[in-house]
Amino acid sequence: MPRFSKRVLFLRHLNGLLNHRLKHRLYRSTQDDDGDSVEEAKDAALAFIIKHCEGKRYLFRPAKNRKGRVDRFSDDLPPPETAEEATDTLEWLTPEEFLQKYRMTRVAFNWVLSQIEDNEEFTTAGNIRKGRPQAPVVHQLMVFLKYIGTEGAGSNSRNQRQMFGIGQGTADVYRDRVMRAILKLRPTFYTWPNKEEGKKLSKKVKNKTGFPNVVGIADGTLFPLAFEPETEDAPDYKGRKHTYT
Repeated sequence: MPRFSKRVLFLRHLNGLLNHRLKHRLYRSTQDDDGDSVEEAKDAALAFIIKHCEGKRYLFRPAKNRKGRVDRFSDDLPPPETAEEATDTLEWLTPEEFLQKYRMTRVAFNWVLSQIEDNEEFTTAGNIRKGRPQAPVVHQLMVFLKYIGTEGAGSNSRNQRQMFGIGQGTADVYRDRVMRAILKLRPTFYTWPNKEEGKKLSKKVKNKTGFPNVVGIADGTLFPLAFEPETEDAPDYKGRKHTYT
């Protein structure tokens, strides 16, 4: 059975009430009721309430839980650089804790931020909804890194809402923007080595592993074998995907 939100059930109740009143309105019109004008005003007010509720995305969220009311990003950000401000601001996350949470050091984090913060994904008018400015790029990057660095259900939008105090849909938007901005850097940082670089890399890999003509190895890459190895340790070649690699 499908489950409906409180908003949907509430609107159904209001529409049912309005339909009930309109039926009685038709009955009243045949009875020449003197109080018909008052009831018509009530019907109009009910119709206005329904229209107003249909235009709102949330009806039953307490104001204290609304997104944007709590800034949970500031604690994780580096303290101010100036000595005067730094005296009143303590670093909440140690470097080790920051690395554990965002899967990169603060130095690496700041470098990634410097590469994407001027990207058009965060500046174009098409990405600014209803005339409201976007959240700081640094906040969006934090949401993205926590998402890709968390395994399983811990990375879903509900958990990110609880961690950062943002809406579940907002978490999706942040991640998509950062992903698109990073992908636009691909022509700059993701290139095939030229002939000279290829020779150096190939020589280095061969000296270390014995494999010739290799210019790069990706962590986690499985090379499938055509058949089971004819050796005593053949079971060692069978991986989690139940194939020999």
